[in-house]
Amino acid sequence: MRSRGFSGWVALGGAICTVYYLFFVLMSENFGTDHTVWALSFGVGVLLPLFVRTTEDDARSFASAWALVGGVLGLFTLIESIIGFVPVYGSIYSILGIESIQHWDSYRAEGTFGHPLYAGTFLGVGALAALMLWMRNKRPIFLGAAAASAVGMASTVSRGAFVALGVGLVLAFVLTLGARRTRMPANIAAWMLFLTSLSIAVLSGSLLDRLNSSDAESSDVVRQGVYTAAMEVVADSGGMPNGLGTSGEAIAKYNPQGFPLESAFWQLMVGFGVYGTIVFLAVVLAAILVAIRRETGFFIAPMLVCFCLSVSSYNMLDELRTFHPLLGLLVAMCLTGAPRRAPQVRVPNSVGRAPRAQAVVS
Repeated sequence: MRSRGFSGWVALGGAICTVYYLFFVLMSENFGTDHTVWALSFGVGVLLPLFVRTTEDDARSFASAWALVGGVLGLFTLIESIIGFVPVYGSIYSILGIESIQHWDSYRAEGTFGHPLYAGTFLGVGALAALMLWMRNKRPIFLGAAAASAVGMASTVSRGAFVALGVGLVLAFVLTLGARRTRMPANIAAWMLFLTSLSIAVLSGSLLDRLNSSDAESSDVVRQGVYTAAMEVVADSGGMPNGLGTSGEAIAKYNPQGFPLESAFWQLMVGFGVYGTIVFLAVVLAAILVAIRRETGFFIAPMLVCFCLSVSSYNMLDELRTFHPLLGLLVAMCLTGAPRRAPQVRVPNSVGRAPRAQAVVS
């Protein structure tokens, strides 16, 4: 009962976020189309799933789909990094006259997502999902998908995705130790295979070249500048919402170059305000804690942690609204399943029972 009540508090927190945001948006003089579109996307994609009751089978199917799709796309991005262009999509881009986004010193695979950062997030989460599902059911296809997703993520050369995957792996390993349906020798072998494939991808040179490149240095400088601009805007507004979906306009005063605010966290701070951000992050953290207490936490909790950390390194909330439903579904799936219970010892029926009274026939 406690865990179910805790889930109710998570949903209540989501409702508070919705009311809080809508109140300040409707009171804003700058309320417009961008606010409306973003509010609909965030409300339907992120907050609405909190009120939908799902089962553990739903969560497992969701994780399985992400893992298998991630494995296929991981192989796709690996091939792309080898040949140096996007298969199929590259030809379509050329026909339509769409310019390539590649401007880095080394080639960064983007897959079917249109940008390496987006691909890195999806593949990193997919790698965790596949690995944890293999721990549960020992199906080789999931172990192969985990390796393919990890190598594909490495080909995107996304530093944020690497950090997010690392933190997710630590949480996944801790949960593995306490899982009831896993075997330690097989687990250790799986971890070694997974980490070996990831290490080979990292040491191949692309990530090291990226870390030491002038692109990485200039990117860090730009991000630090827009983060400072975001802090100035938050201070000027007294921590009140400035309108999500329009963080670029909100920081324009302190960002004359027009650089995007590449951080979902700071976009949340600027648009949702300090108090709204605290409530929303509390909802996400509570969902993770609920998942850890339940069977679904074995594979869903690391996925949500990896996703949130990865998107915190780029402008997902404003520009990538197609990822809103993924965030909402991850949080919703954390709330499924029954709480973990200690194994119970069955007592034979004959133990502790008084003998039945025998009828006396005179």
